[in-house]
Amino acid sequence: MGKFNKAPPVNVGEVIVAKCEGIGAKGAGMFKKEGFIIFVEGAEDGKEYEIKITKVLHRVAFAELVQIT
Repeated sequence: MGKFNKAPPVNVGEVIVAKCEGIGAKGAGMFKKEGFIIFVEGAEDGKEYEIKITKVLHRVAFAELVQIT
């Protein structure tokens, strides 16, 4: 996994629209914002979603699906 050395570009509670760029080893959809990885349970690869950030760590964030766009 690459290192992300800047401040995370997302905040808890923020809602963004992004495309799922793949599925992680544990089955969560992977999204990116400015190279920062966001994991979302239930997302399907290649679909665009509105997601809400629920947890932000130093290198990754977690979000929930709001709706398919």
